[in-house]
Amino acid sequence: MARMDRVHRIVAFLIFLFAGFLNAQTGMNLDEIEQFWLDNYDATGNKPALTTPTLDWQLLAKATPDECYDTIGVAPPAGPPCATGVPKVNEGYIWAMDKHGDNVWFGTGANINCFVLGTYLQFPLPHETPSWVCEFGESQNVPPLPPQVGDFRPPKIYVYNAQTKILTDKSA
Repeated sequence: MARMDRVHRIVAFLIFLFAGFLNAQTGMNLDEIEQFWLDNYDATGNKPALTTPTLDWQLLAKATPDECYDTIGVAPPAGPPCATGVPKVNEGYIWAMDKHGDNVWFGTGANINCFVLGTYLQFPLPHETPSWVCEFGESQNVPPLPPQVGDFRPPKIYVYNAQTKILTDKSA
């Protein structure tokens, strides 16, 4: 209960703090601003359940492991399936998507987080997390690739047919 009182005090303070700004921008007085808040939010400060339809979605495809990984700087073991090391998914980023008839076309980018760290943020330090690994200059692809993009893999293009539910790699 004390937490709710604190939330209400914070909300009241924010309304008071921005009342002058809102009045100047919207022409609403403090009573109108308070009524707007009461009409659009419940007593806990949360928006009530939506009364309009929401986006309906379903998973059409999921990236599958395309490589095996053992340790930073060690050549990838053969696979998948992986006799040693663990399965690694490089294609975790969709960079474009379009629907034409029953077909959904999309392109994937591999290791985009590593690309951003190594190039835009200029932080190419090899590291491993439970979710991804960036080898940068320790990658077996360096050389010929520069260290900042050592985790590069070629992008791919796929088409998913919504009628047949078949996913086809169009990259080759």
